[in-house]
Amino acid sequence: MPSLIENLSRDQVLFDAKNSAALYYDSPVRSADMHKDQGLFSSTVVVILEDESRVIVQLKDNEIDLTKVALARSLLGSVVPRMNAAPTEYAFFAYVSNFLPGKMWIDVDSQFGIEQDSAIAKQIAGLIARCNLGISSAGIVDSHIVPRLAHILKTRHNLPQDLRIRVENMLANVDSLKELPLALCHIDINKMNILVNPDTLEVTGLIDWEAAALLPLGMSAWCIRYLTVPIHRRQDEILEKSWPVTQAFWAAFFAAIPHNLQHLKSTFLLSAQIGFVLLNGIPESCHHSGENLAALVPRLAWLDRAE
Repeated sequence: MPSLIENLSRDQVLFDAKNSAALYYDSPVRSADMHKDQGLFSSTVVVILEDESRVIVQLKDNEIDLTKVALARSLLGSVVPRMNAAPTEYAFFAYVSNFLPGKMWIDVDSQFGIEQDSAIAKQIAGLIARCNLGISSAGIVDSHIVPRLAHILKTRHNLPQDLRIRVENMLANVDSLKELPLALCHIDINKMNILVNPDTLEVTGLIDWEAAALLPLGMSAWCIRYLTVPIHRRQDEILEKSWPVTQAFWAAFFAAIPHNLQHLKSTFLLSAQIGFVLLNGIPESCHHSGENLAALVPRLAWLDRAE
């Protein structure tokens, strides 16, 4: 009988991981060990096969929509791991994927200055732009984004007045997002999901696509706020490099989008702000305190301009 990840022993997790890898890959399993970074509601194991290749096995409580991961890989290539389902005994679900080279950006960030961070941010901007699906986003705007913004205004009675005014303005101008194409949006681009080669600064991986959503292009670009402004002890720390790296990100993004969209810079900024509100700032499943909601205002202001 499968069990939740939190109820599994280390031995059970490693057994499942080795068994899943053995059943999926042709090469026998040599060893398996827990990955140094673990997520919520999952266990991640690095498995080494006899042919010296390394693979990742994730045991999860919830099922992954593998079509989203496959779509991301088709758009972005090898920076997205190839992921497949595998049999499991103790966990509910097991997924195997190829091991991507590089280190998490968060692990090497202290070594980098403006030039290095800008080089990485520009690549992320280019990857976001490449997720353009080239079809209309009007249906998603009408059926998903408009109702979500309206629901926030109707039910979140503790919104600070300046935040409420911002959300009202978003709702008033949301139809402009229909000019943007639909895109596959990674909803949690952070420095733990970005792998880089610290020597060449090449982005070698953008992982954790399982919660990706189909939204107007640019709605995931809000990530640049958290990629450039760290939060320490619940306080945002604007660094000397924060704004120059943000400018580099936006310049690369606008350079990468199709020519016929170049005149829509203000609309892309609005898309990023709405994405920030819906995907991070005021998600459906969470109720934030007034203090947390007040902190959203300066974070949204960071997305008011690109230069």
